[in-house]
Amino acid sequence: DEFFESITEELCLKVPTVEEVILKIGDYNPIGSKLSENRAYLIEIDDLKLQGEVIWEQDRDSQENVSNSNRGNPKNLTVITPHLSAIIKKKEDEIKGKKISIFDVDTREKIATAKIEAIKEIKKVKSYRIISRSPTMFMAIIPAKSSLEISEYLYEKYMEYFGKVVGKLPLHIGLIYFKRKMPIYTVLDAAHRMLDEFESQKTDKIEFKVTSVDKQKDTISLEVCPENRLKYKIDVPYKLGDGSIDYYHPYLMVSTPQDDDIIEIMIDGDRITQKHVTKIRQNDIIQFENYFFDFVFLDSNIRRFDLGKDR
Repeated sequence: DEFFESITEELCLKVPTVEEVILKIGDYNPIGSKLSENRAYLIEIDDLKLQGEVIWEQDRDSQENVSNSNRGNPKNLTVITPHLSAIIKKKEDEIKGKKISIFDVDTREKIATAKIEAIKEIKKVKSYRIISRSPTMFMAIIPAKSSLEISEYLYEKYMEYFGKVVGKLPLHIGLIYFKRKMPIYTVLDAAHRMLDEFESQKTDKIEFKVTSVDKQKDTISLEVCPENRLKYKIDVPYKLGDGSIDYYHPYLMVSTPQDDDIIEIMIDGDRITQKHVTKIRQNDIIQFENYFFDFVFLDSNIRRFDLGKDR
């Protein structure tokens, strides 16, 4: 849990901060149906021809002791369109007293009019939301532009926390990109389908040939080469906090036969051969469980059904 806690803290640092303007309104005049709490509506500032989306938070109005007879008639609207918040903040004096029209986002039906009385508050929020966190899975909604940077950070923290068991405790990263108005149930369904895909794609271990070994102060740097692929490096930590060698954790699975440094163990009836990372030599064949990095763009509701198919 400490690993995912560090990820949560880093998310807060890496994602952008956005400002939400809270408008105090008056002269509310419903034309159609009443506003529903926490649902997005489109507003237009009539004279300025500015458009954006807002939500009504009943709890915020309740704090002002709104009477039951006025329940459903909003006193405050929170602007959730970033560029509109920026314009309103810049033109605060100009927008006071302006009339606004409120529309249904989907049908564009005009359902109310009102007047902007003032900017009540400017709230700063971090643009992410944790969906689920468990010892084996972490799911969050983040800005698309931050996704690769955060993915790289995930791998760095994984190696920091679990580098000694690299190859045996795999890390899978899945990115699902979607449009702003994509139904959230579609996104969550795609996420669970991607998790199922990771689980179903588990196959035999991947073998790598070690082409060079470089012993650093705290890590062993291995240059490895999968069959018919590019070489890359893996830095495996091998020391304890006091600087002594850790003889318990940093073992790599190997398939090199007739090696005096090999240790055999039984896991769930399977025989596992492994070597301590300090004993790994050039031309050894090491084995890794499959690691997956996948992404999909949900350009439509049905795109999620492509997950699990050959792509």
